[in-house]
Amino acid sequence: MAKFATFKDMFKWNKNLMEDDFNEGQLYTVKHKGTFGSFGDFETNVKVGEPDKGSHKLSTDHKISGDVSDFGGVKWEAKLKHDGSCEYKEELRFLQVSEASPNNHY
Repeated sequence: MAKFATFKDMFKWNKNLMEDDFNEGQLYTVKHKGTFGSFGDFETNVKVGEPDKGSHKLSTDHKISGDVSDFGGVKWEAKLKHDGSCEYKEELRFLQVSEASPNNHY
């Protein structure tokens, strides 16, 4: 009896394949994704360009993100690039869930 595999999100798979196939002059593109368990995720991309005058252009970028639910929660994301630039975003949600004590008189 034949066993069929299910493809849940074929559109996303085809989109990622097209983006990787059209690599804008890159010779090789390597992507690595992983998780830190419940703490967050990381993604690393390494691109090696076509040789230009005997040398290859190498670029890397890293993305680290997480969502911690303690004390209302913190959602954060950091992006690092090969040129030394860094971008960091953080969303603190503890004020959305905190309550004032009934004894406090403001």
